[in-house]
Amino acid sequence: TTLTALVSNLIGSLVQARILRKWMPPLADPEAPVNTEDKRFLITLIKRQLPSSIYYCIYGQISIFLISLTGNVSNLADVAALSALARLFAVIGSVMNTIIYPRFAQIQQASLLWRRYLQIISLFLVIGLFMCAFAIFFPRQLLYLLGNKYAHLESEVLLMVAGSVLGV
Repeated sequence: TTLTALVSNLIGSLVQARILRKWMPPLADPEAPVNTEDKRFLITLIKRQLPSSIYYCIYGQISIFLISLTGNVSNLADVAALSALARLFAVIGSVMNTIIYPRFAQIQQASLLWRRYLQIISLFLVIGLFMCAFAIFFPRQLLYLLGNKYAHLESEVLLMVAGSVLGV
């Protein structure tokens, strides 16, 4: 339920805050004054990212609203099912965000930075092409994950997979 999700998220956040409070004092002074230049930079950065963040927050609701205006309940269910399939591919984005990007951010040498950047892009391109090829050659197997009601969406599977790969 929604309440279970909210409570579990709250508990996780509280545990994380407690751990960070233990680790923080040796690394940073909690009583240090705010650096106004850093604060201005962060506010500017947040303002630039705000439109994109707002869009991603309401993107799902906008698409459902538009489909409800132009389609029927069956079309809405089809989009929701394909979106569930797309979330399976979001795992790759999570791996990139939690494992690969932080390691990449630690690189200090320019030559190694470019090499790792090209390796990451190449790896992701190969994975993305593999996923798209799988959607082209085996759409029924992907739709099997959703159930028999969605077996008619073979042509839409590639669009959803390609959109997911580009989104990540």
